[in-house]
Amino acid sequence: MAEMKLMGYYIVRPVTRPSFCTLDCTHILTVSEYEFDCVFPDLTKCYFINYPQSVREEYAKQYGLDDAAFVKMCQLTNEFINEHRMAIDCRFGSLEDARAMLRFTEKTDGHRIIGIYTEESIAAEFGVEYFSCIPLTECDETGITIGCDILGSECIGGDFRYCCYLVNGLDKVIAEKAEIIIDHSTGLLQNPFDEVRGFADMIQGMGEPVVWTPFEIREFGKD
Repeated sequence: MAEMKLMGYYIVRPVTRPSFCTLDCTHILTVSEYEFDCVFPDLTKCYFINYPQSVREEYAKQYGLDDAAFVKMCQLTNEFINEHRMAIDCRFGSLEDARAMLRFTEKTDGHRIIGIYTEESIAAEFGVEYFSCIPLTECDETGITIGCDILGSECIGGDFRYCCYLVNGLDKVIAEKAEIIIDHSTGLLQNPFDEVRGFADMIQGMGEPVVWTPFEIREFGKD
C-alpha cells in the first residue's frame, strides 16, 4: 500500500443517521459540512458575529459551559483561526491544538479526535495552498484506523470544505456494483482503502461538482 498523508485533525461526534441515508447503521461520523452536524466547534455559534447572542448562549448551555468557560472557548477559537492553526472548516493543524479544544466537550458524550489520511499522490493534487493555509505539525502518534470515508473537497475563498458522498446517496450507486461493509455505529466504510479508492472512481462525475476522494479515518486519544 502507498504511503498515507495526513490531511488534518478534526473533533467529531457521531450523529443519528438522517432519514435520507439508507445505510445499515445507527449513526454517521464524517467531517462533511453538509447535511451532518458532526464537527466541533460550530463556528456559527462561537466565532462568526452575525448570529444572535441567544444562539451562543444555547450553544454554551449545550456543552455545559458557564460564561467564563464559553468566553475562553471563543477566545481560543479566534486565536487558532487568526494564527492559522485551525481552518474555517475546523481542520486543526496539530493534534495538540485539537486536544486543547476537545477539553470544552468534557461535559458531553461522544466527541473524539480523528485524523483524515489519503495516499500521498492524491494529497499532492490538493496543491500547496491546502497545506500552507493550515500548516501541519509532525506527530509521532499514528492513531487507530476506524474506517474510511469518501469526501469531495471544494475551495471557497481560499477555505477548503468537504462534502460526504452520502449526501447525494452515492452509496447506492456503489452498492449496485460492489459489497459495502459498514460500521454500525459510525457509518464508516470498513472495506480496505484500495477498495474504497475504487468506490471513489465509480462515482466520479456524480452528485456534487467535486472530485470524490478516498480517506482513511484514524482516531486519536484525548491525551
